[in-house]
Amino acid sequence: MHIKISYNDHHPELREGEMFLTNLYAGYYKGVDEQHFHEIQYKTARLGWKAYDHKGNYLFNTQPVFVKKWEYQFNQIVFWGIPLFVVLVIIIAVLSVLIKY
Repeated sequence: MHIKISYNDHHPELREGEMFLTNLYAGYYKGVDEQHFHEIQYKTARLGWKAYDHKGNYLFNTQPVFVKKWEYQFNQIVFWGIPLFVVLVIIIAVLSVLIKY
């Protein structure tokens, strides 16, 4: 039996409590575009230095992105197709308006 394990599950830059999210193209000698990085909707997103493919081969001009596992799992919970985080923000906003009146 052959179990497929992605190299990125054991990325050398991975910190405790984190998971690999994706690799971002960094351009030639430029690094990842800040705007592109900030489009990632995770507050705990962290940019690494060396990206690898699933077999462990180094990817040039690419950087890995890591996030905390708890935040990723939290964002996977959905209600009526809406992420739990968004639902909670809406509830807090409505409650704050109601409390003012």
